[in-house]
Amino acid sequence: SSPFSSTAASGRFDEPGPYTEIPTVPPALGLSKDWAFNIIESVGNYGEIFDRNLGPKTRLALDRGLNRLWSQGGIMYAPPMR
Repeated sequence: SSPFSSTAASGRFDEPGPYTEIPTVPPALGLSKDWAFNIIESVGNYGEIFDRNLGPKTRLALDRGLNRLWSQGGIMYAPPMR
């Protein structure tokens, strides 16, 4: 499931939800409207990248510790893009 999916039961990107409003990007950057979605879909979100490369199922077997989301006892907080 994409982090840009709606919280609606269907999880569809085109339904109303907290992440369906796409921030405006200056045209000079040459990015598509779904640039952030495409990146996260390709490589995953921070937690997925951490788990894949450093997490408990890797040789390093690191716990996220303070790298957890703030809502899970860590210090990671991403303000909304506006």
